[in-house]
Amino acid sequence: MTEKLKEFIKKCSCWINQPGKYKAAVVTSTVSIAAILLLCSVVVPFILAGKDDTVAVSAAPGASGQPAQQSTSASTAAEPTAVTAAPPIYNAEPISLTGTSPELYNIANKYGCAGVQMAVIEKGEIKSTYEYGWADRDAGIAMTSDTKIRVASLSKLLVGMTAMQKVEEGDFTLDTYIGDIMGYPIENPYSPTKNTLRHLLTHTSSLNAIQYTDYRDTLTEMLSQSSVIWKQTDAGKEWRYSNFGIGICGAALEKHEGVLMQSIIDERWMNPLGIDASFRSEHFAPNMISKHYYHDKDGAFTIDQLVKVKYSDTPGESYSMFAGGLHISAKDYAKLVCIMANDGEYHGRRYLAADTVSQMETVQFTPDEQPFEQCVILRHLKSGYDGRELYFHTGNAYGVLASFCYDPITKDGVVVVTTGVEELSDQYKIYNVCAEYMDYALKNLIAH
Repeated sequence: MTEKLKEFIKKCSCWINQPGKYKAAVVTSTVSIAAILLLCSVVVPFILAGKDDTVAVSAAPGASGQPAQQSTSASTAAEPTAVTAAPPIYNAEPISLTGTSPELYNIANKYGCAGVQMAVIEKGEIKSTYEYGWADRDAGIAMTSDTKIRVASLSKLLVGMTAMQKVEEGDFTLDTYIGDIMGYPIENPYSPTKNTLRHLLTHTSSLNAIQYTDYRDTLTEMLSQSSVIWKQTDAGKEWRYSNFGIGICGAALEKHEGVLMQSIIDERWMNPLGIDASFRSEHFAPNMISKHYYHDKDGAFTIDQLVKVKYSDTPGESYSMFAGGLHISAKDYAKLVCIMANDGEYHGRRYLAADTVSQMETVQFTPDEQPFEQCVILRHLKSGYDGRELYFHTGNAYGVLASFCYDPITKDGVVVVTTGVEELSDQYKIYNVCAEYMDYALKNLIAH
């Protein structure tokens, strides 16, 4: 249109040079026609281009779980605009289900929970959280998504993931003798097979299943009590859950690195993931930590009452906290589960190689009279809740019952941490309260 306008003006310039009797009429006509053409070719399209006449409404729910916002487009049929998917919002807060779900409330009420935290993972992202009850009932402090809870044996996943990073880096293998990592012999006089990292991480070592209340000494002092720590069996022949074995694994990581475990996990996990978590309760202000309520008891086990152990500042001497002492929220713990569900990657950063995650998920031992298969730290169910293949772990200490699970195919998962609930388990050896939350979440809170 603009080219025709230029051509018309050029012709008009010739007409203007005609004899005087035509000049005035030609000038008047030229100006009028030029103005009309200018209006049609420039002004009107400019106005239309700035107007949002085409409105596209997504029928799918938005990332927040609410109806998606309307989006606008100035594209026309003549000049279609390519559709580009919006990048994922990695730092968006998960949807809070607290106060909105009678079903989740009813589960807590059914089991008499003092407190609950839950985080739901969908396709490798934390989708929603739920909190119920009290962090400190006496002080009137409600449970929140940021309250730190001592998650008991869920701590073991972090130790295992850290050990596997070191294997990946070539510092040792799963079959490295644990004494070679510690720098001194750790040998069972009853076992011709030396205990390796693999034995410790699969509960097939020949170490006894020493309980938390037995942790009174440094590791060097504890290892000197050979009649207490060793089973009269060969390593690799028998599955027996061993907190002590995971404790030694954590101590070995400290010894190898020459720094305390907290520094190791901060550098490798907590700082990159934006997590505030610790193996030491004194890291947090008292009002940030949940008390531990036992079932059918009014009182709570406070942090000061947990266990009277020695926390050494010498790398490799402390060991008890690695089996169950991690203080973290379910929401933050879910980030670790996301790494596993996403084959070692989370939000564009690789924490573990995909082959390493596959190695952790490979069945190492099938325990007698257990409904699960033992992998590296993880337990495996061929068909669990919602008929899914699941990897999981449980935790139980001082009134806390906890569990996480994830589906390696869909990358969905759930983390549940509770206080004040009776220790009853289902057919998968997962605590009933955690099982019911996980089953409900996998069936109802995740898009299928």
